[in-house]
Amino acid sequence: MKAFNPDYLAETTPWLSKEKESGNFYLLKNTYSCYPLTEKALSKFLTNINQYNGRDREEMITITDVANKAGYDTYFISNQTPSPDNMALALVSGASKKAVFTAQPGGDDMKVMDYLKELPTEGAPFIIIHLEGSHDRYRDRVPPHFEGIHVEGQPEKVNDYDSSIKYTDEVLKNIYQYARDNMNLQAMVYCSDHGEDMISFHGDGHFSWDMVRTPCFIYMSSQYENQYPEITGQLRNHVNSIFTNDLVFDTVCGLLNMQNNSYDSSYDLSRSEYSLSIDNAVTKDGKLRVKDDSMINK
Repeated sequence: MKAFNPDYLAETTPWLSKEKESGNFYLLKNTYSCYPLTEKALSKFLTNINQYNGRDREEMITITDVANKAGYDTYFISNQTPSPDNMALALVSGASKKAVFTAQPGGDDMKVMDYLKELPTEGAPFIIIHLEGSHDRYRDRVPPHFEGIHVEGQPEKVNDYDSSIKYTDEVLKNIYQYARDNMNLQAMVYCSDHGEDMISFHGDGHFSWDMVRTPCFIYMSSQYENQYPEITGQLRNHVNSIFTNDLVFDTVCGLLNMQNNSYDSSYDLSRSEYSLSIDNAVTKDGKLRVKDDSMINK
């Protein structure tokens, strides 16, 4: 995503590149996936289990469980095919007040907008949207009418992948603008479950660091920033910190003031106690140290 890497040749994020100048968007510069496979990443991404706290699946609660307890109206929208093996997604969708899957999962991510627009605009909604994103085949992620990326000299696969990234940027733009204008949007968190290698893709086999370098950004409305200056101040202090996406649970709990028995402020980017560093950050279920990535300081 060019918004995170301004030197990249293609403008893959025209919306986010513009919005990051607004001051309400916090782009986390050093985010890593906890595992380069969807099911294993989301089992920690959406729950109180992470690579550092030693909890197992018998102790699992989801971010949706916490939101329910806090009184939010919880919703789940997915454009991926339901998988019985993905325990975290099953628990999140099952705990939601309403859970919907698009009619043709895996196709155009913009279809989630149809379902978002069906939700109530009043009350206190807490919404999880699960996109298909840039899974291969990349060109299938982009509708024919969309103007993609065509950088001369780039392999066709790379242009297709970049086009899918640009389309995700367009989908995120639509989600953000609709929720801002119609649903009193106070916070929006976006993070990938894993990255992608242009040769080996992602998964349990051959590993490369491209598989676990992931984008993450957090939007906070001006109203939220004025109401919680300490939280947004700490978030601003930590945009360059090392972050692994299995800490989304704690960070979202902190952003929404939903502290609970499974919450740990040392894993929450919005708190001064946040303590993950380059020396203790890991990936691939703790098997690899993030500091061994040769690109970490570039």
